[in-house]
Parts: sequence; structure tokens; C-alpha cells
Amino acid sequence: MPFHIDIRGRAPGKAWIALKGDIDETASFAAILALDTKALVLDLSEVKRINSVGVREWVAFVSALTERNVDVVFERCSVPIVQQLNTIVSFRGRGVVASVFAPYYCRKCDHDHRHLLELSGDLPELDAAMHCPKCGGLLEFDEIAQTYLGFAGET
Repeated sequence: MPFHIDIRGRAPGKAWIALKGDIDETASFAAILALDTKALVLDLSEVKRINSVGVREWVAFVSALTERNVDVVFERCSVPIVQQLNTIVSFRGRGVVASVFAPYYCRKCDHDHRHLLELSGDLPELDAAMHCPKCGGLLEFDEIAQTYLGFAGET
């Protein structure tokens, strides 16, 4: 899926942006870096994949935001983004992760479900009983619960 930047809103000194598609060698963050803003809210829910070149470009982007003293909030982080947050120390820079999607699976109806977790306060319990919105069956967390929110314990 091609990379796309969707500027959802602007206010003096602040912008709300959604990133969509694959972050790879075709991804460019130049349009965001060109904005004259001191605060960004990035919705990452529709980032489907990120490859090694995309990681390099992303880290350079986040570093540029840090150098410019731009406050960044990452919202609705997709599972591929969470995986990178847990793997690459500099992936978020000075940014704050406000919420992430957690992957769940229903054996009863073979349905994948993404549940939004807010990360303010205590970390959510990933193994808590949840029911499938499609069939009502019990959902199972579809990652390693002990490490999925590992990045959230870092300062």
C-alpha cells in the first residue's frame, strides 16, 4: 500500500496528521518537516508495514523533529509500529506514545481484532478477558503479553 500523509487539522503551532500505508523506500516525510509547527499529533493506525529502509527514514524524521524541538504525540499506533517501538531504541525520539492497537484473535470465528489501548496511567492488562465483537467468543491476545508494551516502561 503506497505511503500517504493526510493532514487532518491545523491550529497555530500544532498539526494533526495521519500516516497511511507502508513506510518503505518510497516514504517521504518532507511535507511534515516543511510545516511550521511546534507540536504534532501523529495517527499511526493505518501504517501497515515498515521495512528496514523505512525504519532508517523514520528515525531520521523523528531526529529532525527532536532537533527542531517539536513536541510529538503518537496516537493509535498500529501493531507494526509497536513492534518497531519495542525493537529500535530511537524509534520514538522524544515523542510520547498515547495509544496503541493490540492484536487479538478469536478461534471460534477465525477473526482478527485490534483493540485500542490508552497508555495514560497504569498499563492495561493484555490478557484480560475480552469477547469477539463478531461472534462473542473469547479473544486471545495474539502477541507476547510480557513484552508487547515493553517500550512503555522506558523513559
